[in-house]
Amino acid sequence: MSRFYYKNATWITGYLFVAPALALYIIFRVYPIVFGSFISFFRWNGLTSMKFIGLENFKEIFFQDKIFRVALLHNTIYAIGTVSVKNVLGLLLALLINECVRGKTFYRTTLFMPVVTSFVAIGILWSWILNPAFGLLNSILTSMHLGFLVQEWVTNPDIALYSLIGIDVWKWIG
Repeated sequence: MSRFYYKNATWITGYLFVAPALALYIIFRVYPIVFGSFISFFRWNGLTSMKFIGLENFKEIFFQDKIFRVALLHNTIYAIGTVSVKNVLGLLLALLINECVRGKTFYRTTLFMPVVTSFVAIGILWSWILNPAFGLLNSILTSMHLGFLVQEWVTNPDIALYSLIGIDVWKWIG
């Protein structure tokens, strides 16, 4: 076989290996984004015909919808809170563990354990810990005579976001 044929066969083989992943990416990522962007300029309920309204949907969501603004604020607080706390605590823990500490491997394993634990197990664990009626955290606070700190950790709108930030930081700090 000629050298030219070999280069073309290698080139085509590479594209054939990439094609299924690329097709899935286009079907499940690119197409929904493009289609969602397209229909955002229309008033459409999914059943009737689409009516072009331009930027009216964006005007409504940014200037009239209070729920969107609250959700945007909560997402911003969550993103800034988790990223900043994870970076600071991660750096501090890395510095502490890399010092000459006895049992360094144990501490590394213990810190990394939540990262490899499934989301379902983490959800069940934290729903049990933070349960307002019989949760472990409230029980510990009560037994330590710190009953004034007992909270409804995930049902109280004032602290639920911060509870979720804490859970996310705990899961990904390792």
